[in-house]
Amino acid sequence: MSRLTLTEWLMTLSMPQLEKVEQVVQQKAEQKAAERRRLMAAPPRSTNDIQELAEMQGLDISGLMREIKRR
Repeated sequence: MSRLTLTEWLMTLSMPQLEKVEQVVQQKAEQKAAERRRLMAAPPRSTNDIQELAEMQGLDISGLMREIKRR
């Protein structure tokens, strides 16, 4: 959905509907923040754990992991 289409769709909603959308967005943001805090609280124990954490965060650390394995 493009930004313009989203804006047009939001403009068609009533105030109670907009409030519900805001609640849902805030709830999802809080869930993501809680998940991020949960992942950061437990330190990784192995190379596989580090790779899994990086993948969950959408990071590509394969080059870094190869460099570490060479040492």
